[in-house]
Amino acid sequence: MHRPFWLCAVTVAALTAAPASAQETYQLKFKDRPKGLPVRGVSLEKIGGTVTVFDAKGNKVQDRKENTVRDEVAVETVLEESPDGKEILLRKIHFEKARKTRDDQAPSKALEGLTVLVERKNKAYQFRSADGAALSADAQAELKEQFKSGENPLKHPPILPNKAVKVGDSWEVDTTTIPRDAASFDFDPKKSKVNASLERVYKKDGRQYGVIRFKVEFVMLSLPNGDQRLPLESGKLIIDGDYDGCVDGGVIDGRFKGDLRIAYTAKVAQADNTQLQVIVMGEGTMERQRQEVTKK
Repeated sequence: MHRPFWLCAVTVAALTAAPASAQETYQLKFKDRPKGLPVRGVSLEKIGGTVTVFDAKGNKVQDRKENTVRDEVAVETVLEESPDGKEILLRKIHFEKARKTRDDQAPSKALEGLTVLVERKNKAYQFRSADGAALSADAQAELKEQFKSGENPLKHPPILPNKAVKVGDSWEVDTTTIPRDAASFDFDPKKSKVNASLERVYKKDGRQYGVIRFKVEFVMLSLPNGDQRLPLESGKLIIDGDYDGCVDGGVIDGRFKGDLRIAYTAKVAQADNTQLQVIVMGEGTMERQRQEVTKK
């Protein structure tokens, strides 16, 4: 649930207000997570694709299909932030549901039902159970996969326009302001593009809600590979989707739903000093929702 909300968020709600005037403008804002506020996140990601491997002589040595489903519900609370208020240093996460299924295998549930503390020290993450019990090796592995040693922003990057916009207006996001490891991979900010547009607005519980369409194209540079990084010969991730949620900064309540396509090529060194060429292509869907938990 650590991934940035601007890239993956959303709430489908009934429209209760009349369409806004074409001339009316809106100053869009997302609410940053304050310390101590529990936020419930729901995510569902389905990706299918192929992995093709060639040896040093160009012979195909592997060609397989792979389908992965990640289904997670977790409540996360920021417990400690950096002195400058920009990074999360300690968070508590309760995994109500955490399932990862690959092909026809039984789903992994290593984190399901656990409450863990995730601490960031010296640009690296440490994990422990909130009740002091030891975490299993599988649980540690799942957490390491979720939390990489990249940037760890507490606040949203400036992906919304500085000026008020009308329904139908569009803008281009400055990709140099997006944390380089926000999506667990490094990317070229000069060649990547993020475009957005305000599709519609409506009122819900007295707050301003809206639908923002995002078109994202990341030129990928590297991927995590254990404790190291794997440089890519080429790589691209494309996401097209809609954020539907609060846009006046009053509450954390929103959902992102979109389609994604990914393709990359990399050379992987072997113990005998030869290299394998790996080509990965995939596509799928993603849904991510975040909503602050209020005391009743």
